Amino acid sequence: MGLNRSRLELLQLGQKDTVLVTVQEVENLGAFQFDIMFDPAFLKLDSSSVALGNFLASSKRTATQIGPLFGRSSLRYKCSLGAVSSGNILGPHGSGALAVVVFEARALGTTTVEFKNALLTDIKGIRIKARTSQNLTPID
Repeated sequence: MGLNRSRLELLQLGQKDTVLVTVQEVENLGAFQFDIMFDPAFLKLDSSSVALGNFLASSKRTATQIGPLFGRSSLRYKCSLGAVSSGNILGPHGSGALAVVVFEARALGTTTVEFKNALLTDIKGIRIKARTSQNLTPID
């Protein structure tokens, strides 16, 4: 579970760039959650910038988004997003997009976005082990 690419090319103020939070090779996915940490001096992210991807509902279970929730941790902002699914069929198997995140450049320079606290569960709430991609470095 992680970000679909390791680099954002934000070269001018106000430029937007889309990143997907993806999962690979899962079975019977029922829910997920993750946090993204970023420096608000460099990047803008708000509730309209984060949306549920199509993978969780791809098996025809009903997917419900939880969040995004925003908070502050030291000098960085935290965006938390999760989703749960319900229904009488198995969760999706395979790989796909869990969320779509659109960053907007507020300043030029170098900063780091951190991908943290990732959690995947199956439809019974049992944790699914997944490899995570932790960081992405936007804005050069």
